[in-house]
Amino acid sequence: MSLIYSTAKYGFNACSYQSFFMLLFKFIKSKSSFILSFGELALIAPHATPTRAREKKNWMRPYDYLHRGVTYFQLKNYTAALADFEKQLTVCKQLADTYYYRGLVHEAQGSPAKAKEYLQQAYEKYTSTGFHCTDPYSVTPDQVFLLEIERKRK
Repeated sequence: MSLIYSTAKYGFNACSYQSFFMLLFKFIKSKSSFILSFGELALIAPHATPTRAREKKNWMRPYDYLHRGVTYFQLKNYTAALADFEKQLTVCKQLADTYYYRGLVHEAQGSPAKAKEYLQQAYEKYTSTGFHCTDPYSVTPDQVFLLEIERKRK
């Protein structure tokens, strides 16, 4: 019995991720010399998405627009980056990171006045509300620190 068949047979799409990993463990345990590569897991993982989550029109999480916008910025797709930062502002207007990266996009596009304006807003949001993306256990690749904002403002 294959793992894909098992997910279809037992209606896995309505289950939680915990059920997925329990099913995966049972499948691996049943095969004596079975090794699952990351690529194979990536092929199986879409079957783990709960049905209700896929039925929603907007499945983006709170910071997904920001992270995707930063990715577009790094790829030099500035219009897509600005569009995602605009969407991020509809989710949360107080996030300093969004203003910081908008400033960097405008700086890269050759608009120093707009860049300075957004960097100033990032500084104000960071210092007044203190609301920025942070994880107490690790540093994310696109995390913004006050020192970076201060350097770019000058």
